[in-house]
Amino acid sequence: MEAVMVAWHEELARREAAAAEQVERLRGQIAELAEQLNAAEQLMSRLTITRETMSKILVEADGPDEIDVNSTDSSPRSPIGLMLVPQRRPGMPRWR
Repeated sequence: MEAVMVAWHEELARREAAAAEQVERLRGQIAELAEQLNAAEQLMSRLTITRETMSKILVEADGPDEIDVNSTDSSPRSPIGLMLVPQRRPGMPRWR
């Protein structure tokens, strides 16, 4: 009977060690995934801010397709020289 008890205790210890290893491995994977998730969330936030900013710029530039930096117009437009470019469609000539 004593040999069975020792074998049982050894098997239990082996299984506990294996479970502990698995827990540590999974915690490492979770930490890695958390870092990847954080990076993806930051990218998504930056892209959302970019989309909002560009939408605001395009709404403010509702006049001509191009802003004249030499204009005497006193409106609060940016002097960056914004030009609205149509999306490329099949059959359109390529820029060279």
